[in-house]
Amino acid sequence: MWQCMLRDLYYGKLVGQGQQKISQIEDDNLHNTTRLDVDGMKALLMKLRFMQAIARGEQAVAEE
Repeated sequence: MWQCMLRDLYYGKLVGQGQQKISQIEDDNLHNTTRLDVDGMKALLMKLRFMQAIARGEQAVAEE
């Protein structure tokens, strides 16, 4: 029980570290993304190999 209280809880040494590039990336939102219609979504999904296999009538396993 007491071991959990003895661990180092000083997170300050982690806050200043990290990749600056990630910090500068803007989140996706309504103003910087493209909204797809049905045909656009179909075209996007067909870029996936398992969706191409399904369209050919083959058994497919989703990629991880």
